[in-house]
Amino acid sequence: MHKKLWALALAAAIAPAGASADETKAPAEEAPRKELEIGTKVGQKLPRLSLDLWDLSGKEPVKTAFDTHATEKPTAYLFVSGTCSWCVKYKERMAAAVKSYGEKGVRFVLVYPMTKEPNADKQAWHKKSGFVAPLVDDADASIAKKLGVTKTPEVILASKEGEILFRGGLDDSPNDAAKVKNAYFANACEDLLAGRKVAVTTAPMYG
Repeated sequence: MHKKLWALALAAAIAPAGASADETKAPAEEAPRKELEIGTKVGQKLPRLSLDLWDLSGKEPVKTAFDTHATEKPTAYLFVSGTCSWCVKYKERMAAAVKSYGEKGVRFVLVYPMTKEPNADKQAWHKKSGFVAPLVDDADASIAKKLGVTKTPEVILASKEGEILFRGGLDDSPNDAAKVKNAYFANACEDLLAGRKVAVTTAPMYG
């Protein structure tokens, strides 16, 4: 048999029955995911920050280091203050969200950016409010500035890869929890945990 005909016959014998030439090709490699741009807007990746977390769950505060680019789960950065009247109004709702979504897999970091408020006062209000998440004393407000936060309360929800999925206020009724029509942050968490794209990515703030 001619060498060329012999080679064609061998290829036909090896290929699965009914398989076309294209079906026998090796699958193309999946394109690598595009690196996210660093920034403070939805769709960007959080800047890399090293934070000191204060765990107040024990008898004495315990400080640990935290890297915004080394998170193993989605993280919500909640900016609050015990001297902010809006935070006082939202205190129970914030504590409930921290507990509920913390148990469902969202990590919470509460950042206190007030420069004239002593850390001891921040810790006292934090514990009194029932926040079951660590505290960050942003004494010079540098963290808030780097993340573009200008009001309290404001929350930034990021994926475990650090991509900002939502930022803004918690809901649309700061004065009365019973009149909330749009629970912006809660809805964003529900979308994230369900594997859906976050539908509403920004929300107005009242601080």
